[in-house]
Amino acid sequence: INSLNNLSSLTIYPNPTTGTVNIEFNCKSANAKYELYDSNGIIIKSNIIENNISIFQLDLSNYSNSIYFIKIYCSADVQTFKIIKEN
Repeated sequence: INSLNNLSSLTIYPNPTTGTVNIEFNCKSANAKYELYDSNGIIIKSNIIENNISIFQLDLSNYSNSIYFIKIYCSADVQTFKIIKEN
């Protein structure tokens, strides 16, 4: 794995969250993106991650309390992480 595109160092906090989560990672790929899935596996949000951003915020405050999964794509590296939304 190219050390510039390494999702193993990805951190999501706070998790569990009551609203906004911070997603910190190391990806220098121009085609990085994320997909947010509900507990049924349905995509409810997706977006491109701006090139060279090492941290971005995802606002879940308008979503119901549940378990969500975020899939992060960075070049050929793809990883899925669980996010818990609660009061």
